[in-house]
Parts: sequence; structure tokens; C-alpha cells
Amino acid sequence: MTLILLSILCSTANQLLFKLFARIQVAALPAIVVNYLVAFGLGAWLNRNGPALNSLPLFQLQLLAAVQGGVLAGCFLLMSTVTRRNGVAVAAVSARLAVVIPVAAAFVLYGDSIAGTKIAGILLALGSLILLKPDNGGGLRQSGGLRMPLYLFAAFGFNLAYTKWIQARFLPPDTYHYYLTFCFLWAFAWGVFALLLRRHDRRVPLRAAVAGVVLGINNYGAIFFLIAALAQPRWESSVVFPIVSVSVVVLSFFGGTLLFGERLTLKKSAAVVLGGLALMLIR
Repeated sequence: MTLILLSILCSTANQLLFKLFARIQVAALPAIVVNYLVAFGLGAWLNRNGPALNSLPLFQLQLLAAVQGGVLAGCFLLMSTVTRRNGVAVAAVSARLAVVIPVAAAFVLYGDSIAGTKIAGILLALGSLILLKPDNGGGLRQSGGLRMPLYLFAAFGFNLAYTKWIQARFLPPDTYHYYLTFCFLWAFAWGVFALLLRRHDRRVPLRAAVAGVVLGINNYGAIFFLIAALAQPRWESSVVFPIVSVSVVVLSFFGGTLLFGERLTLKKSAAVVLGGLALMLIR
């Protein structure tokens, strides 16, 4: 349970950091690029006495890491774009509703148990996340309506399902830091490529660099603890993903209320209650 809690805390911090960056007008893409460079460096340091190359074939590792690195970079860019254009609420709910994709994959691919209480808990979790959408459609009417939130939904869902697949099929426990090091290296490479595609302003401002350092350290923890939590034998991924998703969104709204003065409406309060019930049922 400790690993799940750490994953929740780091993922919630990611959400609040994006909110803060939007408030203080941090340049998103440079901060994301620095974030992945920092995460790569942290992974390399943590893996300094790690497994030998034959623990995971290098060519296979690079293919797996290149795909996930690209997805990670895309997820963060989409998260930043949706937060800026549609608001933090739309971004949080779009990303966390994506839990339906890895949960469905868990039932089909890994034979997770199907119990009435678990299904009820998952449905309550989805209901909680839906209730936490903005009270009006203004966020979705801006800048392309549902298109960008749907891209974010698909990208996060694929990333979660892919993370579980990698963990279950390819990664012994002693290779987590090893894999993430290359994963973040590829994410950094994809980010640099996106930065170079800009016609103007390819600089990395000092404010974005500092923000990227903070985000990178926290982001590494969020993904590492999630992979480690998924490897726990008594915790099925169809349980871990909804618990993490609901907890992150609920804590993000409490954090938004305390730190950024967001209002906790009756609708959001009902969503928090539903989320609590969902967590009790899913366990």
C-alpha cells in the first residue's frame, strides 16, 4: 500500500505543479524538456549499481523505451495544452477517466478477478470522475472543444495500459530504474525534437528550467512507484489504477481549493463522497 500512496502523492503533485506553472506563466515545452533530462539523470544515478545489460536485452529495451518515451512526452504536452486551453479540471478528468482503458485490458489480458463489489467500485469511481468535470461547458467550448481532451484521454489510457504490459511481460524488479533511465532519455529526445520544430523562441528560460527540475524529480517518482505498485502480487492492476486515479483527482481538487482558492461546490463534494465509496469497494 505504501507504493500506491507514494504514486498517488507524486501524481497529485504533478497535477498541482501544472496548475502552478499555468498561474505563473512558465513556458510549458522547455519545462517539459528539462523535466525529462532531470528524470533521466535521476534514473542514471539510482541505477549506478544496477543490473548488467543482459538483465534486459539492450535492443529490446530501446524499442520499448522509445515507444514509452514518446508517449510520455506526448502526454505531458497534451496535459499542458489542455490545462492552458480548457482548464485544470478538464485536464485532470480527461487524464484520469482514461483508467477505463487499462482496467479493461487487465480483465482481458491478465485475468483479473471480476467481483460484484469491484465492478460497483469501478463504476462509482468513473461516476466520481465525471462529476468532477467543470460545472459549465466553457472549458470545452474553448479551443477545439472535446478534441484535445479526447487526445489526452487516449494518450493517458494507452500509457497506463502499456506501462502494465511492460511491467508484466519484460521487467524483473531489479530493472525498473534501468528501464526508466532509457525511457526518460527517449522522452527527452522527443521533447528536444518538438522544441527544435518551433520556428521561434527555442530558448529555455531560467524559470522554465527551475520548474523542469522540480517536475522531473517528482515525475520520476510518480512513474517508478506506479510500476512498483503494479508488481505487487496481491494488488491487481484493475484495483491499482482506479484507486490511483480517483485519489489523484480528489486530492488535486482539495489541493486546488487550499492552494489556489478553487471553490469546492456541492457537485464536487458529492464526487469526493462517491470516490471514497469507490475506494472502499475496490479494495
